[in-house]
Amino acid sequence: MKKILAVLFIAAMAVLTLPSCDGGGDTALKWKNNASSVDDIQWMSEGSADQTWSGTTDSGETTDSKTVSKTTGSGEALLDGSPAVLNVGNGPGGSVTLSDGSDNTLTISDVSKK
Repeated sequence: MKKILAVLFIAAMAVLTLPSCDGGGDTALKWKNNASSVDDIQWMSEGSADQTWSGTTDSGETTDSKTVSKTTGSGEALLDGSPAVLNVGNGPGGSVTLSDGSDNTLTISDVSKK
């Protein structure tokens, strides 16, 4: 009986010390620009900006990675001072779902003014 209790105790301790398998960690996003130069890229979700990359991102450049809280959204930016939507292979303004808890890179293939 003591051996069974000891084994159960050890098993319970092992379960409590294991890391969770919920995907954990932050969801990060960066942008690779294969289109026109844009300013102030935003990750938009549910009608508001979840994260902003300030400044100009020229064609051929990649932004720094930033943590986002929403995994589903779309990209917007300024093109020649006018609001624009980013096409990342989802059609202009189409929604994208990021991999939760990992680093994501979205490639901008086209930019369309709103």
